[in-house]
Amino acid sequence: MVRAMPRIICLLPPLFALNALCGAACNSSDAAGPLPDAALVADALAPTDDGTDGMRPDTGMPASDLGTAPSDGSLGDDGGAADGGAPSTRDYFTLLQERDEHMHSRAYRSEAEIATDQTPRATHVRYDAVQDAAEWTFRANVGSMSSADQLRSEFTPPVGEPDRNALYYWEGRWDGNWMRQRDGIRTHKAFQITGIEPTRQGRGLEPRTRFDLAPEGYVARVDMRVYGWDPVVEGPFDTIGELDASFDIAPDTWTRFWVFVDWANLAVTMWVSDETRAPVRIYDETAFNSMAPSTFSGFWFEYNSSQERSDPSTLRIWGRNLVVLVGLDSLEIAEQLVGLSESGR
Repeated sequence: MVRAMPRIICLLPPLFALNALCGAACNSSDAAGPLPDAALVADALAPTDDGTDGMRPDTGMPASDLGTAPSDGSLGDDGGAADGGAPSTRDYFTLLQERDEHMHSRAYRSEAEIATDQTPRATHVRYDAVQDAAEWTFRANVGSMSSADQLRSEFTPPVGEPDRNALYYWEGRWDGNWMRQRDGIRTHKAFQITGIEPTRQGRGLEPRTRFDLAPEGYVARVDMRVYGWDPVVEGPFDTIGELDASFDIAPDTWTRFWVFVDWANLAVTMWVSDETRAPVRIYDETAFNSMAPSTFSGFWFEYNSSQERSDPSTLRIWGRNLVVLVGLDSLEIAEQLVGLSESGR
């Protein structure tokens, strides 16, 4: 049943949001308790002694390799206030990592971490210290990243729990030159939530950037499809419902994405926000067909147009802060986590 829920997520007071997060981190099935005091909030934000010797869970990377916070006192591209009054995108990433439901994450805030998901043949993806993120460079006349230059982060779901709800979060940024592509490259298969289904050649859910649908002053409109091919009927199986709301990507602006997948009911909810706009729910418990109802295995930063372009300009995209949470009890908890990001926008 589709819930009658607002399309725009309201800004949550930081203490309320942190309380919801900390309460769920202790026991995701319990309701949030009283507002935490400063010591409890600090403890929730601090790394725990989890026996990883300073290594981030499921990254294999030292916490120090995830980068450093801006020191110039500005809001900056990291999206957080410099006075410590609200979490930055780095804090938000860490808070998601600290949750009990955390299964997999990549910050891509160092060359070493990018290398964990990079092929030896990669030539067009690197670490950019200015944006503190992975950067993809599209040279003249190039419209797609080859598989060698995509970042494909693979993981294995917990044994015996293949069909639990999953929340995917990540961030992206596009430079202003992409605004001129609406008459060239029509679409990027920008990201892949990958799945494997034995009787179909399925990849998974595919968030896309639709350059041809962007209004003036924007880069692309965000939508999604199911990506795959059914050898039985010899045709695509990309059915998914219409957008419930639209979100157009602004140039030179960090954009945040959340996808909540209810595998048991084959329904997907997606939000998008950026540095200046609150989260917009563009899909609301939207049904999709049974491409891979009980299997998920990875996430790709893909950027594939399946076409080239005739344009001498250089184009750039950045990506970072991938987190996968598995086993959230409800869509409402996912919505609370989306709303929490607003205290650091």
